[in-house]
Amino acid sequence: PRSCRPEDWRLFRHRDKTYVNFTNYYYFNKGWEQRTARSQTALGTIEDNRIAYIRDMDASDHLDMGQEEKNWCFFSENDELFCVFSVEPFIVFHCDSTGRILGKRESPVGLPRLHHGFMANSTNPIEVSLGKYGQCYLMFTHQFCTPLGEARNRTYYQHALVFEKFSHTPMAFTPRPIAGGGNAKGRHDGVVYFSGALEAGDDIIVVAGEGDSHSAQYIIPKQEIIDNLQAL
Repeated sequence: PRSCRPEDWRLFRHRDKTYVNFTNYYYFNKGWEQRTARSQTALGTIEDNRIAYIRDMDASDHLDMGQEEKNWCFFSENDELFCVFSVEPFIVFHCDSTGRILGKRESPVGLPRLHHGFMANSTNPIEVSLGKYGQCYLMFTHQFCTPLGEARNRTYYQHALVFEKFSHTPMAFTPRPIAGGGNAKGRHDGVVYFSGALEAGDDIIVVAGEGDSHSAQYIIPKQEIIDNLQAL
C-alpha cells in the first residue's frame, strides 16, 4: 500500500531457505491526517521471484518497544534462528522459524569510541574465521554525527563487532570506524550504510549504500579488522 515504505533489505540463510529482513515504515495515529511515523522490523522468505511476508517482529513480551523499531539483524545457528535487537546492551532474541520470539539473552557492554552517538545494527552477523578470535560472528554497526541545523545530512561511521558462537557474548569492537561517509555524495551526503557482508578468503566483502542514492561494494582485509579490534 502507498502508506507503507519498506527499506533496508538484508538477506540470510536459515534451514536451506533464503530469508529477508527489512524495515516497514508507515503512518499511524488517531484521526486524520496520518502524521505519526512508525516502523517495525519485518521478516519474509524469498519464494521464486517474490517475497513471502511472514510477520512484523514483536518483542513487547520481553521489553518496551519504541515507536520506531528497525535494523534488527538475524542469523542462523544449528538450525535455530536468532535476532540481534541491540548492541548496547547486547540483546539477542531466540526465535522460531517464523520469527516468534522464544527467549532473550542480554549482555551489558560499553563500546569504546570517540563519538558516543547511538550505536545501531548495520549487517546481519556472519560466521567468520578471524585470527586469534577463531570461529566467531562478525557484524557491522553504525553511528552518525549530525551538523547543527542539518538533521538529514549526517556523516555515518561503520564499526566492526565480534561475538562468540553459542554464548553470543561480545568479544571485541573497533573503536575507530572501519568506514566513514565523509566523501560520500548523493541525495544525502555523508551516508555510508553497510547492509550486507560475506567472507571471501582473507577479505570481507561488504555491500553498502552511499548518499541514499546508489550502491557500492567494499573489500576489507580481515587483517585490517583484526588489527583494529579492541577486546571488550
